[in-house]
Amino acid sequence: QTAWACLSLMGAEVTDPTERQAVHRGIIYIMSMQQPTGDWPQENITGVFNRSCGITYTAYRNVFPIWALARHAKWSVKNKDKKGV
Repeated sequence: QTAWACLSLMGAEVTDPTERQAVHRGIIYIMSMQQPTGDWPQENITGVFNRSCGITYTAYRNVFPIWALARHAKWSVKNKDKKGV
């Protein structure tokens, strides 16, 4: 969910320095969680149906962190002159 939060903040084009720092800290956390294999750990059940069946989308653990890192790379260049990044 850290990747989702970072993607949302970047998509909202936040300007507040505190929010921009939150994005930066989130990206650092995402990078620190990457495993030597290149994957990210599967952490929580993503959804539930029929009130008892857990759903885990195994691709989510890699898709969203990679997406967040790529968007952050572009976002950082676009906002390099602004404080908080």
